[in-house]
Order: sequence, then C-alpha cells, then structure tokens
Amino acid sequence: MKEMKKNKIAYRILLQLFNPLLLILIGIAFCIETDSYLQLLPFRLKLYLYLLSFIAIYLIPLASLPILRNIGSISDYALTQHRERLFPAIALLLGLYFSFRTLNDLQLPIPQNLNNYLIVLIILTVFFGVISYFWKINPRALVFGLLFGFISVQSLLLHINASWILIAIVLVAGILFTLQLFYASSKPKEILAALFSGLFAGLVLLFF
Repeated sequence: MKEMKKNKIAYRILLQLFNPLLLILIGIAFCIETDSYLQLLPFRLKLYLYLLSFIAIYLIPLASLPILRNIGSISDYALTQHRERLFPAIALLLGLYFSFRTLNDLQLPIPQNLNNYLIVLIILTVFFGVISYFWKINPRALVFGLLFGFISVQSLLLHINASWILIAIVLVAGILFTLQLFYASSKPKEILAALFSGLFAGLVLLFF
C-alpha cells in the first residue's frame, strides 16, 4: 500500500513537471533559439522575452486558479470537471493577449515563426475551451501534438536537425500517456483526439 502511494505521488510530481503550460514554453524557447533575428538580440532582451513568456503563459493562468476556486468557478485545482477547464483557458488567452500587447508596445518586430506559434496557440486554446465545455480532452496530448508538428515543420523550413528534440517529445509523451492510462486519469480517445488535433495544428496551420 505504501509503495503504491509513493508511486502515485511520483506520478503526480511527473505530471506537474510536464504541465501543459510549461510544455508550451518549449515552443517559445525553440523559436527564440533558432530564429536568426532573435539570436542577434542582446542577452538581456532575450531574457526579457523568456520572462515575458513565462509570466504570460504560465504565471497568469496559474494565478487565476485560486481566484477561480474562491469564487466557486472551479471545485479543485486538478480541474477534474471538464467544464471547469474553460476558465483557465480564458486566463491563458488573456496571458497571450498580454504578451502580444507588450511586444507591440516595445515595438519589437515579432519573427514569423514566433508569430505563427502564438496564433496557433490562441486557436488551440479557444478550441480546447469550447471542446472542454462539452467533452473531456487531454491538454498535455494537445500540446505534445502541437510541439511535434511545429518543431517538425520549423526544422524543415529552417534546415536544422531537431531529431533529438522530436525523439525526446515522443519518449516523454509515451511515458506520460501510459501512466495516465494506467492510473485511469485519462481515456485513450481523450488522448488520441487531443494528440491529433495538436499535430494537425502544428503541421498544417504553421505553413500559412
């Protein structure tokens, strides 16, 4: 019994380490580190971009959870009720708007790959919020699919070798989804639907 409890605690820690919001930041980092224009920016400005992304994409949605719970919009931080996931999705949209507005106020030209990534994030966030109101969908699978599709497309367009990143995404996603199925925290159809939706967005929408 104690061993099972320890395994479940380790599983929950692993899920938090690969939180969907943190996974989104991998795409931001990929844009910053592979774009020729952004690579020429001073270190302090690049650091500012990282901090802005962290605040807008991670801290703002995360900070909304205690507020949402206090006003009764969500019942727990795990968001076990799928309709409750609509509210953090709205908070993420506000964070993405905040990042766009700040970049425009700084009059920094947004590189095309970063611009496309943020636009697709907005589309997927709206999609996730709408779908979550009617049906449960796996947010990690959605982001993993997006990352795989996005990095695949960008590696082809920029002529860079990102195979090790793609392999790491597949391995980590496979381990997490296996654990989620084992602990019955997600169903196969919820994972597959989200995975292919994110992959579609990454492969198709980023060509435009």
